[in-house]
Amino acid sequence: MVGFEKEVIKTIQHPDLPIFQDADYNDRNIYYSIYRKIQGQNYYIKAIVQINEEESEGYLITAYKTFNTKPGERMI
Repeated sequence: MVGFEKEVIKTIQHPDLPIFQDADYNDRNIYYSIYRKIQGQNYYIKAIVQINEEESEGYLITAYKTFNTKPGERMI
């Protein structure tokens, strides 16, 4: 998300929704922040972070804009 680096960092540090576990990968956390409302619907920035529990760290896999959470994601 070129040009949205600050928004992605904010999403990871202060998500607007609870943190979710990825539907397909148990070692990935999903962070959402409300970017803006479009026609009354929330538009989110979604950041997917790979978690390495042994080293207590993670790294960003990808980030993009979306209107919905993904079915199967589980709230942590």
